[in-house]
Amino acid sequence: MTHQLAARFTARTTVLRDRLEARREAGQNSLEYLGMALVAGIVIAAIVGVVNSGAVGPKITEAWNNIIKAN
Repeated sequence: MTHQLAARFTARTTVLRDRLEARREAGQNSLEYLGMALVAGIVIAAIVGVVNSGAVGPKITEAWNNIIKAN
């Protein structure tokens, strides 16, 4: 009888432990997606800021002219 009681106790505590771990990890995926979206937004904002500053256009034109002159 005590072996059966110990087995039931172990089984129940394992189930409860698994449920607790599942609750802790329930929102992890959404937080990861939020973090990735935030990083992507910062990168896009930085690129837009550099392109709109006007410093990129002349450099691209200069590089293109250098490529054409080399041929």
